[in-house]
Amino acid sequence: MLKNALKPAIDDDRIKTNPFLGLKKLAPPHDADEVNLAWTDEVVDAFIALALGRNMPGLARAVALGRWGGFRRGTICNIPLSARIIAQDDDGLPQRRLYWTTEKRKVLCDKREDSRLSAFLESTPTKALTIAYNQRGHPWKVRALNQAVTRLAIALAKTKRARPNLTPHGLRHARGLELAYAGASDAEIMAQLEHTTERAARIYRRQAQRRRMADSGQDRVDNVVALKAERKRSSNGT
Repeated sequence: MLKNALKPAIDDDRIKTNPFLGLKKLAPPHDADEVNLAWTDEVVDAFIALALGRNMPGLARAVALGRWGGFRRGTICNIPLSARIIAQDDDGLPQRRLYWTTEKRKVLCDKREDSRLSAFLESTPTKALTIAYNQRGHPWKVRALNQAVTRLAIALAKTKRARPNLTPHGLRHARGLELAYAGASDAEIMAQLEHTTERAARIYRRQAQRRRMADSGQDRVDNVVALKAERKRSSNGT
């Protein structure tokens, strides 16, 4: 309870040192909903379109950083424009990279920028020293970003285009699952998401495998249903 009560002050830097940093999280109840539901691409597109329609490009950029960069909220709020660098690939050709030390774990981020993120950032205005920004052109605070995402998620939910409990961290989950579905190894997922252990990477790969197995099971059912329908048509024809 004390940790939850002090969290806003920690997020806003009114308390400089997090006294709960080393505490482990309690496991949620077995019947609890998923806290940070992974965003679908359709919801990401709808959210970004709504943010741009409401003249909130800095919020749209924050969502883009989470979805196509896989960043945690702290990094989304603080990653500067200078983190986007031009480097050379193995053939000596220029490429856009993201080079930064992440906020939570102080892990080096050094990865090629996703082409979808590059295209979106080039198409939206730069108004701050950070990549994402609030409506005043200032860097986001974690709590304010959470609130902004919640407000627009509720607006989308009213039109049946999204669930109202979307969180910025769900964007990171969407990126992790995308990597797992694409066949990325644990090491590749760790490097992309700046993880310090393989635990989260294994979770993403298990979820991807579970989905593949579920779809494979449904394929078998579909085949049986189609076979029965074909036999029924054949017997009616004779």
